[in-house]
Amino acid sequence: MDSFGQPRPEDNQSVVSRMQKKYWKTKQVFIKATGKKEDEHLVASDAELDAKLEVFHSVQETCTELLKIIEKYQLRLNVAKDLPVDSLEGEDFEKEFSFLNNLLSSGSSST
Repeated sequence: MDSFGQPRPEDNQSVVSRMQKKYWKTKQVFIKATGKKEDEHLVASDAELDAKLEVFHSVQETCTELLKIIEKYQLRLNVAKDLPVDSLEGEDFEKEFSFLNNLLSSGSSST
C-alpha cells in the first residue's frame, strides 16, 4: 500500500514473481560487477521468453478490451429491451446503436 492506502501494482505480484525479479536483477548486477559474459544460450532463452511474454500481455490486453466492448454491448441491449417498440425505429435509434453495426462489421474496437 502507498501512503494514501491505495494498492500499488507491485502489491498484486505473487511472492514467486517478486523473488524471480529480484533474482534476475541481482544476477545482472553480479554479471556486470564481475565482468563475466552471459551464456549466449541463456540470453537466447531469455529473449524467447520475453517474446512469449510480450505476446501473452498483448493477448491479455486485447481480451480485456474485448470484454469492455461486450459489457458496453450488453448495457446497450438492456437499454434497448426496456424501450417501447415504437421508439426502436427511426434516426434516433440508428444513431444510438450505430456503434454496434460498426463494431460487428469492422471487428475493431473504438472505446
